[in-house]
Amino acid sequence: MIRSIPILPSQDPSSDDEDLMATRKKLEHLTAGMEEITNKSHRWEVCLIDGIQAWRYYQESLRLATQWIHRAESLLMAEKNANAQQSLVLHVAFFNSINKRLVNNLQTSSAQLLQGLPADSMGKMTVSDAAQTTVENWRRLELSSAWLLFIV
Repeated sequence: MIRSIPILPSQDPSSDDEDLMATRKKLEHLTAGMEEITNKSHRWEVCLIDGIQAWRYYQESLRLATQWIHRAESLLMAEKNANAQQSLVLHVAFFNSINKRLVNNLQTSSAQLLQGLPADSMGKMTVSDAAQTTVENWRRLELSSAWLLFIV
């Protein structure tokens, strides 16, 4: 069965142009809006990637500094009952190899991470407190081992 196409009554050609122009304007407006949304989403994606990288750098720096602190504390506690000369040699070897870059990396990474966090974020306080506590522990151990420099 063949369907017939309904015949529309004739319209004024100028109204077709007006409809076409209105539709074109709407499409241009929608296209501009989509481009703006795409650009904003790209900027958010870049911020998210930067935030993830800052978080990973911070976590690795914190892990390495904390690991060193735990080794230093365990060395200081475990060697109290051992031979004094052996303890001294172990302490000197361990504390002379202090890598200050670890604590500097922690401070740098925490500062980078804090820049990316919102000002009212609870995470900002958590990151700041963890970094500050770790740096204070580092400094405490560094000062407690300073006397070893005079022995060697």
